[in-house]
Amino acid sequence: MSQPLTKLLERCGIIWQQHASQPQSNPGPLLWLGRVCESSRIERGLGPLLGPDIWCSEGEWPGLTPADIETWLVDAIPGEHLLILHGNKSPLQVSLPFGVEIIYRSDLASMLGEHLLEGGEVGVESFQENITKASYDSGESAIQLGRNELGLEPKVRPQQILERLGFSGLGLRPVHLQAKLWHLSGCLVGPDGEKEEREWLVLEDPWRQEMVEIMEQELLDNPPDLQLLENTSTYADSMAKSKLIELLSQRRTFELESGGGSVLKRWFAEFKENLTHTRKILVPAWIGDIPGHGESILHGLDASLISLSKTTL
Repeated sequence: MSQPLTKLLERCGIIWQQHASQPQSNPGPLLWLGRVCESSRIERGLGPLLGPDIWCSEGEWPGLTPADIETWLVDAIPGEHLLILHGNKSPLQVSLPFGVEIIYRSDLASMLGEHLLEGGEVGVESFQENITKASYDSGESAIQLGRNELGLEPKVRPQQILERLGFSGLGLRPVHLQAKLWHLSGCLVGPDGEKEEREWLVLEDPWRQEMVEIMEQELLDNPPDLQLLENTSTYADSMAKSKLIELLSQRRTFELESGGGSVLKRWFAEFKENLTHTRKILVPAWIGDIPGHGESILHGLDASLISLSKTTL
């Protein structure tokens, strides 16, 4: 997305310094855009872009991690740097040295909005380009705003995984895998009848044939519009509920009152049928011809390789 972002800023009146030299830094998930000329025709909303070296994340999928920023900081030369992380939904817990600042997607949107409200201009072509194109770490895809779909953030970067496997340079195409999201309300019932009210979100992933509890902050609204691969091998309801109980029940350690030591006691998950809901959810993945594996899916949550020839689509 670095090139479209560069064009968007140019449409807002940004003029890049022609002879600015790129700071020395190892290649990675942060790309250098340049420095902004003081003669740029911008309103005060975009004022923070004047002065520092401007960097942006190489894609918006997946978002950067604190480890990515810390790795970049090792090679960053002292000075003013502004990092635009347009793929991160929430701030990163990372300590920054003096002169280095981070702005996130919502910050950039506010800056652009302020620029417009103060009389600045933005070309229609640039807005259209950024609405309809989004990087998915490799490849481009359209974003349809306002769709009532849920997805999950990827937890792996495909190029890093391929390099570990010795397959650097392979081109993979981003896709979505259809899965099922369970939203359950109920309680944990203790060995003596105690009850603890609970709510759970569980991903039923037919591609890995497993169920995994997830957190609400992992959900992604309006995921990129990519090719969808369907898998009909979901569990029957009776089997699914049996596996859900097994997954969400707990074993807890209790101290013995006499003689010391401890014992494990089981707390069973019980669900309220009228408050149990399911819906489709999109799981990130990449697809391509991988040597030794053939046409395969690289799962975006755990980097597992899934052969298409063994998958029921």
